[in-house]
Amino acid sequence: MQRVLHCAATDVDRLRTALSEAASEEYANMLSGKYALNTISAVREFRLYLIIKHAYPNAVPAAEAVAFIFRMSASQGRVLLSTVLKKYREELRPNTRSATKTLIGDVSVSDDGAVLPIPTGYLVEAMNDEISELGENLRKVSLVPGTASIYKIPKDTYTALMALS
Repeated sequence: MQRVLHCAATDVDRLRTALSEAASEEYANMLSGKYALNTISAVREFRLYLIIKHAYPNAVPAAEAVAFIFRMSASQGRVLLSTVLKKYREELRPNTRSATKTLIGDVSVSDDGAVLPIPTGYLVEAMNDEISELGENLRKVSLVPGTASIYKIPKDTYTALMALS
């Protein structure tokens, strides 16, 4: 079970309970007709949303974990996770904010900002969505030229992202 959930042995019982709650909510919604899920993709998306909601209350799972749970390729897991984070953006905002703060919280910031590796594009998208919504003429998180996953966060943008609750 630990290998399937990509977690520490001490977290298995908590995650098993959380997954049970997610499954229970999924069936309750299905039986009540609250959500009309008429494609396999919609069912997977809703299921992942509920898994994140219950099992990862202050985080976003790794795309590899999503791929493993849903028995799909790594690229399919990244696409599914990105789709769910966009589709359920408001509901999962606390998760993406917390994941952002965890990622950038310990980074050294200079007058030019911070430069750090961000291995997942969906967090960059989430950060840039937050920046756009703030509407304070903040510059977006951007890829450092010539790199695959090193990003620059301007200092004022970094400060604004860390101030989000």
